[in-house]
Amino acid sequence: MQSVGFIGLGNLGTPMAQNIHWAGFPMAVYDPREGATCALLEDGVRLAVFPGEVASVSDATMSCVPVSTEAEEITLGRDGILSGMNPGNVYVDLSTNRRSLIRRIGGVFEEKGTHVLVAPVLTSPTTAADREVIVMPSGDKDVYEQLLPVFESFDDKVVY
Repeated sequence: MQSVGFIGLGNLGTPMAQNIHWAGFPMAVYDPREGATCALLEDGVRLAVFPGEVASVSDATMSCVPVSTEAEEITLGRDGILSGMNPGNVYVDLSTNRRSLIRRIGGVFEEKGTHVLVAPVLTSPTTAADREVIVMPSGDKDVYEQLLPVFESFDDKVVY
């Protein structure tokens, strides 16, 4: 993977995104809350205006959002991630969302020739900064293996 997009820069998303960036991956980020992206922008990360823009400039787009309705909006909504995905790109959901939503997202993304990995994380805001994160990806093994260096940039344990 050459570039990574990150959507959802809250208590968990910000430290994970920072660690990915510090590992050398070019990044674009988006968060609807004004000011949430400041720490990353000061470090040279590109700001996107909407989720689809993140996906359009990223090989892999990750999201870490707190509720399923927000996940649905940023993926399938107007100007959502799907709108910017190119064939072969990957979407990674780092949240814990309803299985029915993930199946629907996966089906829609697959029709566009893109991939979806579900990779919930186990961490806390204080430990995420120190890469004390367990990530549990599931999905296509080849896609997972391509993303392994990204996962390893922000976690200390991957359980596939």
